[in-house]
Amino acid sequence: MIHARGPKLAGGALFSFQTIVSQCYPFVSLHFYRTSDIENKADVDLLNTVFIILASSWFLCVIAFLRVTNRDFWHTYWSTATGWQFTIDSFNKSDHPETKMLTIFDNHHSFTTSIKDKVITYMHDKWAEWERTQPAWFTPKFIASVGDEFIPGRALQQLNEAAAGGVREKLQPTTISSMKEVVITLTTVDTMTDLYMIYLYKMNGLHGNSNAMIAMITINVALQIILVNGIKKMNVKKRLIENLITILLLRPFVDAWRVHTKNDDGGKDVDAMQFMLLTKAIELATESIPGCVLQCYVLLLNPSLGSSR
Repeated sequence: MIHARGPKLAGGALFSFQTIVSQCYPFVSLHFYRTSDIENKADVDLLNTVFIILASSWFLCVIAFLRVTNRDFWHTYWSTATGWQFTIDSFNKSDHPETKMLTIFDNHHSFTTSIKDKVITYMHDKWAEWERTQPAWFTPKFIASVGDEFIPGRALQQLNEAAAGGVREKLQPTTISSMKEVVITLTTVDTMTDLYMIYLYKMNGLHGNSNAMIAMITINVALQIILVNGIKKMNVKKRLIENLITILLLRPFVDAWRVHTKNDDGGKDVDAMQFMLLTKAIELATESIPGCVLQCYVLLLNPSLGSSR
């Protein structure tokens, strides 16, 4: 994925490192194969020769690729620029208003916080010209995406006066609250997948793998119960309800709802957001990641589990 070298993805240096490492993996695998106890091994020397030919061909292809590409872009393969550094650099170096505006408003605001005052000054100087010339990119949708502080006072007043109710329409940024449905949906899918895999393992006689999944879920629930009882200050009734929420695997749903409604449920040493992050961290470490690895391992060894037959 050559585009992954972009600063907002892997970055040039990491992309090139991963690409080179991937060429080493076959030789590492061959080494373990050579030193293993597997009987009836294939011709190891022949495999080694094939790997060398393939790696050499890859290297020659890289050289050929660089030869036919623009040298001005070579640095993107070893650049260590981060996403926010690239964004700010794009704004500063571009002389085209559309490029500057897309750079600022098509990226997360945290990327350009350090040059916010500079952007405001630039937009205040250019806004009247954009209103007069009406460039193709200066659309109502773009204007709705711009914060009030970026628009000159006179123009902002006119926009508000022209809008119904005296307040101009603005695009609302994506927030934790607006992601509630996504969080709950993903959590539901994750929980149902784990339970289905346990059933599938049992039905196919993979009792050891089934028990491993059950153990992961049990550890996750146990640690969350410890967290709930350690952080929450509750009476006996409330404590019983919170423990039942955890045991019934409803903790992700309840936590997401409390974050959405800003309901801290009282009596906690941390707010709803912090508490949800703690429970999700436990879930990731004890169930989600280990469970994903186990499921991939089992399906690779038992391909028939993933078929419809």
